[in-house]
Amino acid sequence: PLATACVEGEQARVWAVTDAAAIGQLQRLMAPASLLIADGHHRFAVALSKRARFGTVMIYISCLEDPAVRVRSIHRVVRLSALAQTEWLTRLGGLCDLTPASSQAALTRWLESHDAQGRFGCYVGGGWHQAQVREDVLANALLTPTVVGAAGLDVTLLHQVLLPRLQGGAAANGLECAYTPDASQAAAMVDRREGDCAWLLRGLPMAQLWALARQGIMLPQKTTYFYPKLLSGLFINPLE
Repeated sequence: PLATACVEGEQARVWAVTDAAAIGQLQRLMAPASLLIADGHHRFAVALSKRARFGTVMIYISCLEDPAVRVRSIHRVVRLSALAQTEWLTRLGGLCDLTPASSQAALTRWLESHDAQGRFGCYVGGGWHQAQVREDVLANALLTPTVVGAAGLDVTLLHQVLLPRLQGGAAANGLECAYTPDASQAAAMVDRREGDCAWLLRGLPMAQLWALARQGIMLPQKTTYFYPKLLSGLFINPLE
């Protein structure tokens, strides 16, 4: 192999294909295919802007039907404004049906047990809660152009509907939000007072992701976490 790396028990091996016949066959097979820019679309846009200079773009292509490829969620850790901290739980109770969860594992099972819109996990005050957006709130939200444009995804409901109302409307403009794909880390960040509450989201099914992309819908920031990730440094290392 041209390069080999192993991180956390996952091994990556890379070969250089130099046989002209094999390259030609691959080009013919790929010519009619459709590609989904699954991550880093801004990087791809920059690469296209420089193509006259470089002529090529380095990409990684994976099979959409590969069962090993998954779309995980990216959770939110939110810092509340001083006013929102005093009124937050009252406002949340007016937007969502809240039920305490016995554990993170139980909450994860609840999140994955149904595909209803507006279903979240919330960590606040040292405990997990099931949060289901109320039907009337959800119905009104889905009439909002910004929410409809993103197909009413949970991440859109969270950032366009819940968090602004919980923050008191205009206060949400300066919302401080951190991101992590690890639910346990999100809770630990709240415990360390790096945020006031954590929101757990569900990952998008691959079929839904593909359908949204075919409609030309750009997903909101930090919506998807594709797994497995490519290991850094197989081709390019920092120069210091």
